[in-house]
Amino acid sequence: MIPLLFLTTYSSLSMMAVYLVFKMIGNALVMTPLTTEALNVLPDNLLKHGTAMVNTLRQVGVQLVQVSWLRFKHFSVHTQSSLVPVHFSLELL
Repeated sequence: MIPLLFLTTYSSLSMMAVYLVFKMIGNALVMTPLTTEALNVLPDNLLKHGTAMVNTLRQVGVQLVQVSWLRFKHFSVHTQSSLVPVHFSLELL
């Protein structure tokens, strides 16, 4: 996450892609052992249900993040458009 702090409006697309690749590699290196350790705690008869729960919660979490992000972007776009000065005409009809 730290390399993403150095991105500016002048950053190249390849630089953003490289940062994203490093972020995803780090995410995989952290989440894979955590998921494995969590599933190893379950007894064998509950392993199928545990795997289903992990996958379901992962998908629901991704959807919540996407909805939150889109809502934030929608709000920021409408807020920015409302800050644009509007010039009214003083002509009488």
